[in-house]
Amino acid sequence: MEPELSRSLVIGVAIMAALVIVQTLITSVLLAATVRRLGSLCQDLTRTSQRLQTTIRLVHDRLEDMLPVLTTVSRLSGQVSGQSDTVRESVRAIEEKTVRNLEVMREGVQGAASRMDRALNRISTETYRIHRSIIAPARHVSALIHAGRSMVERWFGRDRPPTDVYTTDEDIFI
Repeated sequence: MEPELSRSLVIGVAIMAALVIVQTLITSVLLAATVRRLGSLCQDLTRTSQRLQTTIRLVHDRLEDMLPVLTTVSRLSGQVSGQSDTVRESVRAIEEKTVRNLEVMREGVQGAASRMDRALNRISTETYRIHRSIIAPARHVSALIHAGRSMVERWFGRDRPPTDVYTTDEDIFI
């Protein structure tokens, strides 16, 4: 090989190696940032889960508060069928507590659904960023390697005759 050509080849390989190192560093920084964002997302999910557990405990406690009322209603209706007013009041109290409990449950579930939706959107966004931060640099490196390979093939392939023989339409038809 000619010394100038081998020196150009060494320079080309060194440039490509430096580009691969820079690309690796950039990808590492992007992945570290993504890991931090995912950590924040995990904390948000933990807080949402804790809020949902608190809501469930509150509903559970209110339902337990209703058990004595139901027991009282059952006992009163079995003992005295003539005390319909007391039974009506107990039933009304049960209905009111049930309505309040259902309202608390609905609010808790809606809040949890909203937080989960935001969390899923953030996960989707972070997944797209990770994909983009890995694929785009790989395409650039691939294009650089392909360009370098083409240059090397042109430098070393000038002395060789072309391997493809092209024909014209006139040669094909008789």
